[in-house]
Amino acid sequence: MKISLIGYRGTGKTTIGAKLAEHLQLKFIDADRLLQERAGRKISEIFATDGEAVFRQLEADLIHELANSTESFVLSTGGGVILRPENRTALQSAGPVVWLKATPRTICTRLRLDSATAHQRPALLAATQADFTPEEQMLYEVTTLLARREPFYQETASFDVTTDERDEAQIVRETLEKLSDLKI
Repeated sequence: MKISLIGYRGTGKTTIGAKLAEHLQLKFIDADRLLQERAGRKISEIFATDGEAVFRQLEADLIHELANSTESFVLSTGGGVILRPENRTALQSAGPVVWLKATPRTICTRLRLDSATAHQRPALLAATQADFTPEEQMLYEVTTLLARREPFYQETASFDVTTDERDEAQIVRETLEKLSDLKI
């Protein structure tokens, strides 16, 4: 069994994925972490040195490899994995895809509290609003990119789970109930 978690950064894919894998007694794979280990660099360094296109190809190669493996696992994907049609198809063919959702404000709050955000994750919008504070800039980026990506998340997902103002146990419980409804 392969279960993939998709959603914008900060929606809980890594945290919930690890808990879900533990509950299901499956291996947990964080795609971003695995990609960084293989590349020997942080994602932000790959973006800065080689550009987003190279990163997205490395990500697509990894997703294709994992989707076609015989292993069972819970996979936490990067937030932009759904940008490529071949990734969406690979994830869907591998098994259920869970879309973890949160509001832009919740995402920004979580990103500000996550020490990895600034060091490992690149800014994804080149243009900034000169009169924005850093907090307003982050909200602008999250809102803009989330609006662009939502149709792809929706297209790819078997179902969604909202993570705003909920604890990990509630989110895992709802995810397990919805997986059970799929009769996998």
